[in-house]
Amino acid sequence: MLNFKNKVATLGLIFTSLSMLALPTSFAVESPTKIPGLIVTKGKLSQDHKTTNLGYNLSKTIPLGGAHHPGWATCMAYTTPVAAEYAIHSMEHGAVWIAYDKSLKSSEIAALTAYTKNDPFLLLTPVVKAPNPITVTAWGFQLKVEKASDPRIKTFIKTYQNSKTTPELGAPCQKGISDPIILTKPQPINK
Repeated sequence: MLNFKNKVATLGLIFTSLSMLALPTSFAVESPTKIPGLIVTKGKLSQDHKTTNLGYNLSKTIPLGGAHHPGWATCMAYTTPVAAEYAIHSMEHGAVWIAYDKSLKSSEIAALTAYTKNDPFLLLTPVVKAPNPITVTAWGFQLKVEKASDPRIKTFIKTYQNSKTTPELGAPCQKGISDPIILTKPQPINK
């Protein structure tokens, strides 16, 4: 009979094995959507799990993927910043991360928040002194826009959210970490 720790370890092994069947993170999109201004990662993005601060500086750049915390940010609209380490893990699960400059007008923030309604794979976070007013990112893809009304946002979400390029397609974006205090910086995992 399996005890709780053995059950968790077994489930972890099964999930890890299944996730290895997913598409590699180094890919070429057969027919990329022609979204003006689209940025595409070249090369492989790390999927390593780290429990330390990885030094992402969101005031300089919003990452397109890479090493991240083992816990993911629950996909929803946040009013406080979320550490990249958690947001990247959400993207690995298929989320689109919309990061906006914290000084953005409230009407723009309201328009961005509307995207999150009934969408369990959309993460919306403010960034202090963001490099761009609005940055929309999925694993390996990014779009920088000035206004929430930019029609390329909807096209980006439709194209890259839970797409065939998602490393862990089928993994959840709900029931992750949603405590704003924890999400401000990577936390160690208690063993």
